[in-house]
Amino acid sequence: MTNVLIIGYSAAFLSMIAFFPTLYDIFQKKTAQHISLYSTLLLLTSFILWVIYGVRLESWPLVVQCAFSGFIQLLILLAIFCTFKKKNIKRLF
Repeated sequence: MTNVLIIGYSAAFLSMIAFFPTLYDIFQKKTAQHISLYSTLLLLTSFILWVIYGVRLESWPLVVQCAFSGFIQLLILLAIFCTFKKKNIKRLF
């Protein structure tokens, strides 16, 4: 394995686990009220686009990393919507 591949896989791994603290924080506090809806939507959209790009290039490490990170963002987004539903907040945006 070359140094470039080691750097690439290390970056992918760190990107994949970067959102676990946020997810853990949401489950600890039992609310996602402190998480930005806009940031979460932007990140989720960017990961979807990266997955499409990776599939087109047949870059499977990129696809796996972005799909996994996008799944974590989707869980965070669901937590945000559940928080809004629990608090009966009428305005999401």
